[in-house]
Amino acid sequence: SVKTSFIDIDDAPQEIKLKLFYTDNDLTIDAFDTLKCQVEFSSNLSSVYASDKSDGFFISGFANNCEIVEAIKKPFYYKAIMLRKYIIDTFNDNLPECVSAIPSAMITGNKSGISDKFYSQIKYDGMAHVLAVSGFHISIICFTLVELMRKLTLSKKLSYIVGLLSVIMLAAVAGFSGSAMRAGIMYAVIVASQIFSRKPDSLNSLGLAATAILIYNPYNLFDLSFLLSGMGTLGIILIAIPITHRIDSWERKDTFPFRTLKYFLKIIVISVSATLFTMPISLYCFGFVSIIGPIVNLVLTIPIYFLMITSLLALIFSKVPYISTALFFVVELLSKVFKTVISFFAEFKYGGFYSHDECVYILIEVAVILSVIAYIFRKRKYTVRIASSVFALCFVVSIIGQSAINTLKTQVYVTDSKTSPSMVLTAFPPSEASS
Repeated sequence: SVKTSFIDIDDAPQEIKLKLFYTDNDLTIDAFDTLKCQVEFSSNLSSVYASDKSDGFFISGFANNCEIVEAIKKPFYYKAIMLRKYIIDTFNDNLPECVSAIPSAMITGNKSGISDKFYSQIKYDGMAHVLAVSGFHISIICFTLVELMRKLTLSKKLSYIVGLLSVIMLAAVAGFSGSAMRAGIMYAVIVASQIFSRKPDSLNSLGLAATAILIYNPYNLFDLSFLLSGMGTLGIILIAIPITHRIDSWERKDTFPFRTLKYFLKIIVISVSATLFTMPISLYCFGFVSIIGPIVNLVLTIPIYFLMITSLLALIFSKVPYISTALFFVVELLSKVFKTVISFFAEFKYGGFYSHDECVYILIEVAVILSVIAYIFRKRKYTVRIASSVFALCFVVSIIGQSAINTLKTQVYVTDSKTSPSMVLTAFPPSEASS
């Protein structure tokens, strides 16, 4: 991606962002360098998707006769780009190739090192949100940092300001993606409420964050990370928070097993709530919804927490002998645990369903019919329970049926670009795909 400084065409718009394709494999250019070239602009409108427009791209082209001019002075944001490169290089230098991309993706959001097969397994298991910097990452990193600052006897307000600075740095390293911006603005609202001694409202904070992002760039409405992050957060606010508050209010003897049970119940509730609200987006964009996502989230929540904390510590102490070796050993171990669990659950043949299957539309019709019946007979005892049970039974039967039909089915997609045709093979489940 490039931003033009001058286009030598009469009445052509200047200083626009452009998706540029080239075939010269020897062309290496650094951020903010100048590229002089001849560009053949594409007339194919489908080459720029709505998600590209959320990043400011409205046109694409093919470059020829390229010449690079190195920038003498680069903006301050270049430091964030170099920090992202340093993080990726540090993990690549200290971890095996098979797992080095996992902590890199979790901290920077850069998934270039994740293989297509492994990323397909991650999406199949409903864990794609882990590789996009969002509120999940902000809550782990920043609130841990705030608690650490409080332990060092810093004031509450100063601790939250330090946390806010870390949020800004994390969002910059992630390239100010939609999910990172949303989480950052929500955290800023929380910090402001703490400084001015006001009680924050999660729903208002989410609305303010979404409004600010869409005012800045309305096309962010088509940004996948923004949509998934926003809808997942909305589901947690509307469903998970009231239920978790009720779980916390349970009056039982305060024992370790009971506290553990409440902890795992809250993880399941949060995961299911986020999955329900992101389901329409997943169906539309990916054509697939993971059913085993809440279970995988439950298994990996604690390993991911320690993986992110130890990854940050490993980066901080990467130049310290012995300490860095121990920390990178733990990071490697936890990354292998993450990869093993993802691969294990990807073997399940009934882990989700695709939107192109007729069972999806049948399920929607059944849900509407049962909802109408439940409303008409709402005064009769057990009506809602019976309707819910019937829908759950239809849901399970349809998932098993369509998964059995699609097992070991390979689909072939052929796309034609300007340079050469491309063919994509997909297998169900993703564990059956060839590497």
